[in-house]
Amino acid sequence: MLSLIYFCYVPVVFGYNTGIRYEDTSMTSKTFEVPNIGCAGCVQAITNELSDLEGVASVNGDVSSKTMHIEYAPPATWEGIVETLKEIDYPPVAK
Repeated sequence: MLSLIYFCYVPVVFGYNTGIRYEDTSMTSKTFEVPNIGCAGCVQAITNELSDLEGVASVNGDVSSKTMHIEYAPPATWEGIVETLKEIDYPPVAK
């Protein structure tokens, strides 16, 4: 059993071609202002739309400061998030 684990582990550590595709999975965190936020329903609408995007891990918002916080990884991109926000009439202002 130990040798099986060793042989499975070594190719990954030394980067041998194992057929495994490595993708950038680093999480990006961003806080931004959305001037059109006026109530909790606005925050919920933004949260619902952004949560549907593949790669988005979490979305939180604050009505009083009109800010949203999002954590995402590929395939989600900031450009795609901005486009989605514009489509639903909540364009962001980066902080």
